[in-house]
Amino acid sequence: MALFIPDANILLNALRKDAPCHDDCRSWLRMRARQGDSIGLTEVVEIALLRIGTHPKLLAMPSSDVLAFWKEDLWSYKGVYEC
Repeated sequence: MALFIPDANILLNALRKDAPCHDDCRSWLRMRARQGDSIGLTEVVEIALLRIGTHPKLLAMPSSDVLAFWKEDLWSYKGVYEC
């Protein structure tokens, strides 16, 4: 088992279905979880995910989608914890 600390780009691409590398980033997160690896989320990355993901001039995603991904998807993986 290993510890992975993804940056905001990985999470934003995993969130955005229209991102060119969405499938790769989403698969990577799921593979880490399946293999029992730990995924560490830093406060800086979590804040970047929420701020960039909901900023109207950048990605303009509904805050409900970003919050659902962060709260219900990311935190549903067994090995995710805040570091």
